Amino acid sequence: MCVESLQAALRADPEDWVCWECLGEAYLNRRSFTAALKAFGKAQQLQPSSIYSVYQAAAIKQTLGKFREAVAEYLQITAQQDYVPALKGLMEDCRDKGAIELIQQAIQNLFRAVEKRPDMSCLWKLLGDACTAVCTVTPNSARLLVPAPLAGLDPDTQNHTLNQAQTLKVGERCYARALKLMPEVPSLWNDLGLNYYRQSSLSRFPEDDQTSPSLLLEKAEQCLKKAIMMDSENYSYWNALGGISMSKGLENFALAQHCFIKSIHVEPNALIAERVGSYDTMDLFRHTTELSTHVGHFPKPLGLLS
Repeated sequence: MCVESLQAALRADPEDWVCWECLGEAYLNRRSFTAALKAFGKAQQLQPSSIYSVYQAAAIKQTLGKFREAVAEYLQITAQQDYVPALKGLMEDCRDKGAIELIQQAIQNLFRAVEKRPDMSCLWKLLGDACTAVCTVTPNSARLLVPAPLAGLDPDTQNHTLNQAQTLKVGERCYARALKLMPEVPSLWNDLGLNYYRQSSLSRFPEDDQTSPSLLLEKAEQCLKKAIMMDSENYSYWNALGGISMSKGLENFALAQHCFIKSIHVEPNALIAERVGSYDTMDLFRHTTELSTHVGHFPKPLGLLS
């Protein structure tokens, strides 16, 4: 409705550059990137001094993976003034572009290695690490060319472009392959659990779907429990399980507190609750820290890891 109203206004006055910017915003809100880019381009043509139009065009190109063009427009803005959104976008663009190129190169090289030696668990683990590293870049910038067989496509087809969620799913399959070869390695269960956790934070599927956030979190929790049962002296496993247990959808605070206490007990200098994302997490961390000095006086909790 908003788009139609703005289009009607522009038919009455096609030289209204502010209206063109508003139309660009309306298209952007419904993720019509190409249409939004044209609208902002028209606004900038009518009003060359409008930094906002140039910035939005650069941000859209960054989202579409056109990094060189985006950088050029960010630099065009920053040459005129220290426009903070443009400076931020320039940093993200350079970081994401560099990270994506390195991740893509790692995936291509490791895939060549596993083609020659598919029996080596360590190669599948590294390939899983490379795919999971895609979570370090902004979701809109994550577009990777992945070998077709790795993406689950016909081996005779060309490389396939995957988004962040799809690349994480490939990482999951790589860790599963590594575990099939060496199921008794706790660090692999930890890696798979963290991959599931990353997927859950991106997932937008219905709750009854096999890839719903709640199901992915349950899988992550089970993987971390498996890692801990194999190696209960690794504080990072306890730490990871504690953080996952506090996620929205699980919210098992009793288990989380138990895990944080165990982490401190195993490694007194451990960094607990690395991912503090809410007041509740920080509050639990404070209580855990206070309780840790008395950990020896508590009976062992029953059933928490069953």
